[in-house]
Amino acid sequence: MISSALQVLSCLLLMVSISLSRSRYPGRPDIDYYVPASYAYKYGVHDPATGDIKHQSEERTGDVVRGQYSLVEPDGTVRTVDYTADPVNGFNAVVSKSGKPKKPRYVVRTVPATVADITDDPHSARGPISELRMALAPE
Repeated sequence: MISSALQVLSCLLLMVSISLSRSRYPGRPDIDYYVPASYAYKYGVHDPATGDIKHQSEERTGDVVRGQYSLVEPDGTVRTVDYTADPVNGFNAVVSKSGKPKKPRYVVRTVPATVADITDDPHSARGPISELRMALAPE
């Protein structure tokens, strides 16, 4: 009876001491390492050989993201998208176009077609299908 009471008392003391401890590591305080996210970037591409012209920039402070990107469409107009995202309003974008569309320039050229010569192919079928023998089953 005494040993069971002693076991209960020691378990109770252990639980109380664990619940009263403030830090997982003795002598060291708990430090909250959470830092609100913060970044900013921008880039651009201007490749006249391929016609790839675009720009983007974005910045984030905490849970709010703001940005803009633009690109030159195939018709020569510039599409610009301004966007914001936050936990209250979600993602919102405003799209605008500028410039006048240009008529596309088509390039037409004749290229000779390459035709493979299959008359010397030993695996090609010669003759009507009814005359072909398949080696599937012994005759």
